Amino acid sequence: MFTIRSLTECFILKAVPEENGDGGTRASDIIRVSGRPENCEGAKQALLDQVPVILEVDIPLKMHRHIIGQSGKDVRNLMKTHDVHITVPPLDQQSDTIMVCSESRFC
Repeated sequence: MFTIRSLTECFILKAVPEENGDGGTRASDIIRVSGRPENCEGAKQALLDQVPVILEVDIPLKMHRHIIGQSGKDVRNLMKTHDVHITVPPLDQQSDTIMVCSESRFC
């Protein structure tokens, strides 16, 4: 995980949090990066790699057992193969929505 300090040291550039006046995003979500183009691109990619991806997939409740598999074997295999965390709602929630996250701390 990169911090602003580690980005500046690793890519030899200047990165500072930017204030946001529109209220749509938090100020801590905006970072202005300046330096050589190749270093800026490297820092940009390092930051983008840390952004979590969360998908909500609607799959009919009756099909959930096929995704989970016997004793959870199939869902564990999917998570390991694709390096994701999959959250299947408990049966009592009667929900069709399965969450797929790039990191387990976001599911």
